[in-house]
Amino acid sequence: MKLFSYLGTEVRAHWSLAIPFIICAASPTNLLILSLCFLVVVLHEYGHIIAGKRFGIKCERVYLSVIGGAAIMDKEPETPLAQFVVASCGPLVNVALVLAAIPFVGIVPNYLMAPFMLVNIFLLAFNVIPAYPMDGGRVLHALVWKLTNRWFATKFCVALSVGLATFGILYGFHTSNYQLVLVAAFVGVAALMSGMSDEQESIPDQVDEGSGSGRTTPEQDDELLRLDAHRDWHPSFVRRSVEEGIPTTSNETDGAETQGGT
Repeated sequence: MKLFSYLGTEVRAHWSLAIPFIICAASPTNLLILSLCFLVVVLHEYGHIIAGKRFGIKCERVYLSVIGGAAIMDKEPETPLAQFVVASCGPLVNVALVLAAIPFVGIVPNYLMAPFMLVNIFLLAFNVIPAYPMDGGRVLHALVWKLTNRWFATKFCVALSVGLATFGILYGFHTSNYQLVLVAAFVGVAALMSGMSDEQESIPDQVDEGSGSGRTTPEQDDELLRLDAHRDWHPSFVRRSVEEGIPTTSNETDGAETQGGT
Protein backbone atom coordinates (compact mmCIF):
# COMPACT_ATOMS: atom_id res chain seq x y z
CA MET A 1 0.00 0.00 0.00
CA LYS A 2 1.37 3.39 -1.01
CA LEU A 3 1.66 5.85 1.89
CA PHE A 4 3.24 8.84 0.15
CA SER A 5 5.88 9.84 -2.37
CA TYR A 6 8.81 12.24 -1.87
CA LEU A 7 11.88 13.04 -3.99
CA GLY A 8 10.70 10.56 -6.60
CA THR A 9 10.54 7.69 -4.12
CA GLU A 10 7.36 5.91 -3.09
CA VAL A 11 7.05 4.90 0.55
CA ARG A 12 4.93 1.77 0.73
CA ALA A 13 3.65 -0.31 3.62
CA HIS A 14 3.96 -4.09 3.72
CA TRP A 15 0.86 -5.81 5.08
CA SER A 16 2.79 -6.85 8.20
CA LEU A 17 3.05 -3.19 9.21
CA ALA A 18 -0.62 -3.35 10.19
CA ILE A 19 0.12 -5.81 13.01
CA PRO A 20 1.70 -3.38 15.53
CA PHE A 21 -0.83 -0.67 14.65
CA ILE A 22 -3.73 -3.08 15.28
CA ILE A 23 -2.17 -4.04 18.62
CA CYS A 24 -1.84 -0.36 19.60
CA ALA A 25 -5.21 0.70 18.17
CA ALA A 26 -6.86 1.03 21.60
CA SER A 27 -4.36 3.66 22.76
CA PRO A 28 -3.96 6.93 20.81
CA THR A 29 -0.72 7.59 22.72
CA ASN A 30 0.77 4.26 21.65
CA LEU A 31 -0.30 4.89 18.05
CA LEU A 32 1.47 8.26 18.15
CA ILE A 33 4.64 6.70 19.58
CA LEU A 34 4.57 3.91 16.99
CA SER A 35 4.08 6.41 14.17
CA LEU A 36 7.00 8.46 15.50
CA CYS A 37 9.25 5.39 15.51
CA PHE A 38 8.44 4.54 11.89
CA LEU A 39 8.97 8.18 10.92
CA VAL A 40 12.52 7.80 12.23
CA VAL A 41 12.93 4.66 10.10
CA VAL A 42 11.75 6.57 7.01
CA LEU A 43 14.20 9.41 7.71
CA HIS A 44 16.99 6.84 8.09
CA GLU A 45 16.17 5.38 4.68
CA TYR A 46 16.00 8.83 3.10
CA GLY A 47 19.54 9.39 4.31
CA HIS A 48 20.58 6.53 2.02
CA ILE A 49 18.34 7.79 -0.79
CA ILE A 50 19.67 11.35 -0.83
CA ALA A 51 23.26 10.11 -0.67
CA GLY A 52 22.56 7.67 -3.49
CA LYS A 53 21.31 10.46 -5.74
CA ARG A 54 24.73 12.10 -5.39
CA PHE A 55 26.22 9.03 -7.14
CA GLY A 56 23.50 8.53 -9.72
CA ILE A 57 21.70 5.81 -7.76
CA LYS A 58 17.92 6.07 -7.81
CA CYS A 59 15.47 4.64 -5.30
CA GLU A 60 12.00 3.94 -6.62
CA ARG A 61 10.45 2.80 -3.37
CA VAL A 62 10.89 2.23 0.34
CA TYR A 63 9.14 -0.68 2.00
CA LEU A 64 8.05 -0.44 5.64
CA SER A 65 7.29 -3.67 7.45
CA VAL A 66 6.96 -4.91 10.99
CA ILE A 67 10.74 -5.48 11.12
CA GLY A 68 11.73 -2.03 9.83
CA GLY A 69 12.39 -0.43 6.46
CA ALA A 70 14.27 -1.15 3.25
CA ALA A 71 15.18 1.19 0.40
CA ILE A 72 15.13 -0.53 -2.98
CA MET A 73 17.89 0.99 -5.13
CA ASP A 74 18.06 0.61 -8.89
CA LYS A 75 21.71 -0.47 -8.77
CA GLU A 76 24.61 -1.11 -6.42
CA PRO A 77 27.23 1.60 -5.79
CA GLU A 78 29.94 1.42 -8.43
CA THR A 79 32.89 2.64 -6.35
CA PRO A 80 34.12 2.13 -2.78
CA LEU A 81 33.51 5.82 -2.07
CA ALA A 82 29.90 5.60 -3.22
CA GLN A 83 29.37 2.46 -1.12
CA PHE A 84 30.89 4.13 1.94
CA VAL A 85 28.91 7.36 1.65
CA VAL A 86 25.55 5.78 0.84
CA ALA A 87 25.86 3.24 3.67
CA SER A 88 27.03 5.82 6.21
CA CYS A 89 24.34 8.41 5.62
CA GLY A 90 21.52 6.31 7.12
CA PRO A 91 23.12 6.00 10.59
CA LEU A 92 24.36 9.61 10.34
CA VAL A 93 20.72 10.71 10.09
CA ASN A 94 20.06 9.00 13.42
CA VAL A 95 23.06 10.76 14.97
CA ALA A 96 21.78 14.10 13.66
CA LEU A 97 18.27 13.44 15.00
CA VAL A 98 19.58 12.63 18.48
CA LEU A 99 21.76 15.74 18.56
CA ALA A 100 18.89 17.89 17.31
CA ALA A 101 16.54 16.51 19.97
CA ILE A 102 18.86 17.10 22.95
CA PRO A 103 17.88 20.80 23.39
CA PHE A 104 14.22 19.74 23.65
CA VAL A 105 14.75 17.26 26.50
CA GLY A 106 12.53 18.44 29.34
CA ILE A 107 10.36 20.46 26.96
CA VAL A 108 8.84 17.67 24.88
CA PRO A 109 6.90 15.18 27.03
CA ASN A 110 9.07 12.26 28.09
CA TYR A 111 6.62 9.68 26.75
CA LEU A 112 7.48 11.00 23.27
CA MET A 113 11.12 11.97 23.76
CA ALA A 114 12.19 8.66 25.30
CA PRO A 115 10.99 6.38 22.47
CA PHE A 116 12.28 8.90 19.90
CA MET A 117 15.76 8.74 21.42
CA LEU A 118 15.66 4.98 21.93
CA VAL A 119 14.65 4.13 18.36
CA ASN A 120 17.41 6.36 16.98
CA ILE A 121 20.01 4.83 19.29
CA PHE A 122 18.78 1.32 18.44
CA LEU A 123 18.96 1.94 14.69
CA LEU A 124 22.42 3.41 15.06
CA ALA A 125 23.69 0.53 17.22
CA PHE A 126 22.10 -2.16 15.05
CA ASN A 127 23.47 -0.71 11.83
CA VAL A 128 27.06 -0.35 13.00
CA ILE A 129 27.28 -4.13 13.41
CA PRO A 130 29.66 -5.18 10.59
CA ALA A 131 27.19 -7.65 9.10
CA TYR A 132 26.63 -7.48 5.34
CA PRO A 133 24.34 -6.19 3.84
CA MET A 134 23.44 -3.95 6.77
CA ASP A 135 24.92 -0.47 6.89
CA GLY A 136 27.90 -1.41 9.07
CA GLY A 137 28.68 -4.34 6.81
CA ARG A 138 28.49 -2.13 3.73
CA VAL A 139 30.86 0.40 5.29
CA LEU A 140 33.32 -2.42 6.00
CA HIS A 141 32.76 -3.73 2.48
CA ALA A 142 33.69 -0.31 1.06
CA LEU A 143 36.91 -0.17 3.09
CA VAL A 144 38.00 -3.68 2.09
CA TRP A 145 36.99 -2.99 -1.51
CA LYS A 146 39.21 0.10 -1.52
CA LEU A 147 42.20 -1.94 -0.28
CA THR A 148 41.62 -5.00 -2.48
CA ASN A 149 38.76 -5.41 -4.96
CA ARG A 150 35.00 -5.74 -4.90
CA TRP A 151 34.93 -9.51 -5.32
CA PHE A 152 37.27 -10.16 -2.38
CA ALA A 153 35.48 -7.55 -0.25
CA THR A 154 32.18 -9.32 -0.81
CA LYS A 155 33.65 -12.73 0.03
CA PHE A 156 35.28 -11.38 3.18
CA CYS A 157 32.18 -9.54 4.43
CA VAL A 158 29.82 -12.42 3.69
CA ALA A 159 32.08 -14.86 5.56
CA LEU A 160 32.29 -12.49 8.53
CA SER A 161 28.52 -11.95 8.51
CA VAL A 162 27.75 -15.66 8.39
CA GLY A 163 30.16 -16.16 11.29
CA LEU A 164 28.44 -13.45 13.33
CA ALA A 165 25.02 -14.86 12.44
CA THR A 166 26.09 -18.36 13.49
CA PHE A 167 27.36 -17.04 16.81
CA GLY A 168 24.10 -15.13 17.31
CA ILE A 169 22.01 -18.23 16.60
CA LEU A 170 24.01 -20.41 18.98
CA TYR A 171 24.02 -17.76 21.70
CA GLY A 172 20.30 -17.18 21.22
CA PHE A 173 19.51 -20.87 21.69
CA HIS A 174 21.85 -21.02 24.69
CA THR A 175 20.09 -18.10 26.40
CA SER A 176 16.59 -19.02 25.08
CA ASN A 177 16.52 -15.68 23.27
CA TYR A 178 14.59 -16.82 20.21
CA GLN A 179 14.16 -13.29 18.91
CA LEU A 180 17.95 -13.10 18.59
CA VAL A 181 17.90 -16.45 16.79
CA LEU A 182 15.44 -15.12 14.20
CA VAL A 183 17.34 -11.86 13.69
CA ALA A 184 20.68 -13.67 13.36
CA ALA A 185 19.21 -16.18 10.91
CA PHE A 186 17.77 -13.32 8.85
CA VAL A 187 21.16 -11.57 8.78
CA GLY A 188 22.94 -14.77 7.70
CA VAL A 189 20.50 -15.50 4.87
CA ALA A 190 20.54 -11.87 3.71
CA ALA A 191 24.35 -11.90 3.67
CA LEU A 192 24.48 -15.06 1.56
CA MET A 193 21.89 -13.81 -0.92
CA SER A 194 23.54 -10.39 -1.24
CA GLY A 195 26.93 -12.04 -1.63
CA MET A 196 25.73 -14.26 -4.48
CA SER A 197 24.18 -11.30 -6.29
CA ASP A 198 27.22 -9.06 -5.80
CA GLU A 199 29.67 -11.76 -6.89
CA GLN A 200 27.78 -12.32 -10.14
CA GLU A 201 27.84 -8.60 -10.89
CA SER A 202 31.55 -8.28 -10.13
CA ILE A 203 32.85 -11.25 -12.18
CA PRO A 204 33.04 -9.41 -15.54
CA ASP A 205 34.51 -6.30 -13.89
CA GLN A 206 37.17 -8.30 -12.06
CA VAL A 207 38.31 -9.95 -15.29
CA ASP A 208 38.39 -6.66 -17.17
CA GLU A 209 40.18 -4.78 -14.37
CA GLY A 210 42.88 -7.39 -13.94
CA SER A 211 43.52 -8.64 -17.47
CA GLY A 212 46.60 -7.13 -19.06
CA SER A 213 47.25 -4.65 -16.26
CA GLY A 214 50.74 -5.94 -15.60
CA ARG A 215 50.29 -5.35 -11.87
CA THR A 216 48.81 -8.64 -10.69
CA THR A 217 50.45 -11.08 -8.34
CA PRO A 218 50.64 -14.81 -9.13
CA GLU A 219 47.75 -15.39 -6.71
CA GLN A 220 45.67 -12.75 -8.47
CA ASP A 221 46.54 -14.28 -11.85
CA ASP A 222 45.18 -17.64 -10.65
CA GLU A 223 42.01 -15.93 -9.49
CA LEU A 224 41.62 -14.10 -12.79
CA LEU A 225 41.95 -17.39 -14.67
CA ARG A 226 39.16 -18.81 -12.52
CA LEU A 227 37.03 -15.75 -13.15
CA ASP A 228 37.81 -15.86 -16.86
CA ALA A 229 36.47 -19.40 -16.97
CA HIS A 230 33.17 -18.03 -15.66
CA ARG A 231 33.18 -15.01 -17.92
CA ASP A 232 32.30 -16.83 -21.15
CA TRP A 233 28.94 -17.98 -19.83
CA HIS A 234 28.22 -15.16 -17.41
CA PRO A 235 25.04 -13.35 -18.62
CA SER A 236 26.21 -9.82 -17.85
CA PHE A 237 29.48 -10.31 -19.79
CA VAL A 238 27.71 -11.83 -22.78
CA ARG A 239 25.17 -8.99 -22.74
CA ARG A 240 27.90 -6.37 -22.48
CA SER A 241 29.89 -8.11 -25.24
CA VAL A 242 26.99 -7.68 -27.63
CA GLU A 243 26.27 -4.09 -26.55
CA GLU A 244 29.90 -2.94 -26.72
CA GLY A 245 31.06 -5.05 -29.66
CA ILE A 246 33.48 -7.19 -27.65
CA PRO A 247 34.37 -10.25 -29.76
CA THR A 248 32.60 -13.41 -28.66
CA THR A 249 31.92 -16.76 -30.23
CA SER A 250 28.94 -16.97 -32.55
CA ASN A 251 27.02 -19.17 -30.13
CA GLU A 252 27.40 -16.67 -27.29
CA THR A 253 26.38 -13.76 -29.50
CA ASP A 254 23.39 -15.55 -30.94
CA GLY A 255 22.21 -16.57 -27.52
CA ALA A 256 22.53 -13.07 -26.10
CA GLU A 257 20.67 -11.50 -29.02
CA THR A 258 17.86 -14.01 -28.66
CA GLN A 259 17.52 -13.28 -24.98
CA GLY A 260 17.50 -9.55 -25.64
CA GLY A 261 14.65 -9.93 -28.07
CA THR A 262 12.38 -11.97 -25.85
